[in-house]
Order: sequence, then structure tokens, then C-alpha cells
Amino acid sequence: MLKGLGRLTNANTIRFRQTKKDKKQIYTFKEVDTLKVHYDYGTTTYIEAAIENREEPKVLEVIMVSNSIAYYHRYNYFTAMGGTSTHYYLKRKSDNQVIHFGSNQLGTLNFKKVATTFFSDCEELVKAIEEEKYGRYQLKEIIEVYEEKCGR
Repeated sequence: MLKGLGRLTNANTIRFRQTKKDKKQIYTFKEVDTLKVHYDYGTTTYIEAAIENREEPKVLEVIMVSNSIAYYHRYNYFTAMGGTSTHYYLKRKSDNQVIHFGSNQLGTLNFKKVATTFFSDCEELVKAIEEEKYGRYQLKEIIEVYEEKCGR
């Protein structure tokens, strides 16, 4: 484990040096499995993950890890419409790839379809999603309900 000064670049590489006086080194997620960045407000953890139906893995920010599900997201800067977008991903601990749950942009994937398929082993939660009691911005709450009602 390396400790020092580092940051994630827009190119998904890690600029790192142990002290301010040291020369910067560049790392990729092929060489590093996890990046933890400590800010005044807390620690942010990044990983690279394979995404279902995508050839290239993406660097994702870890939002929450429960007993059986991990929740990630990724910011995209400078979208076609200008500004930023956030993409949401979930992964069961038993799976090798994350599932894209859509984004905060209009015209995104059908959240209800993706969520009801992903949580199909939890009938009570599927019903709540179908009745729109939960939406794509409530993934933390959905995972908590899943763990409480149907977690293994």
C-alpha cells in the first residue's frame, strides 16, 4: 500500500507522489486496485470495474457497500449538452460485473425494468419499485430495504 499525495485525473490515471518534493508518478488501475482520496469532508474510494455489456471497464466511485450489494457512481464531465451527468451502478458481491442503472439525464435507461430484474429475488421490493415508491435517485434506500427484507 502506498500513502502520499495523489489524485484521479480525467484520463482515469492516478497522479501520485509520496511528498510534495517527490517527482510525480502516473499509475493506472491496471497497477492499482483501489484509490482512496482523503478530503476535508471525508474519504472517497475509487475502483475500476467491468460493466455488463461494455468492452472497457470504468473507474467508479464507491458510494455504499452492504452485505450483498455494492453501489457505485461515475460523473461524466462535459456531456454533449454541456455540464455533467451521473451514472449509477450496482453489483452483487457474487457477480464479476456491475450493472448500469441509468443516469440523471433524460432519456436514460428504463430504471424500473433494470431494478425489477436486478432485485427479482425480493418480491416486496419489486412491487414497491413498480408502484414507484422508489426511483433511481433512491438507490441507497432500495439497497437498505433489500438487505432488511430479502438480504441473504
